[in-house]
Amino acid sequence: MPEDMEAFLSGDVREAVRKRFHAFGFLFVSLDLDGYRTGSMNAVPD
Repeated sequence: MPEDMEAFLSGDVREAVRKRFHAFGFLFVSLDLDGYRTGSMNAVPD
């Protein structure tokens, strides 16, 4: 949720999430700053 973004970026949460996903075997972890949007896979660039 947008209101959670500040806590995620400034806290230990970010590091915990990064470590957990790396433990699952992911090499890269990224954050979609636009958030979840239905139909976004069909979006056409401006």
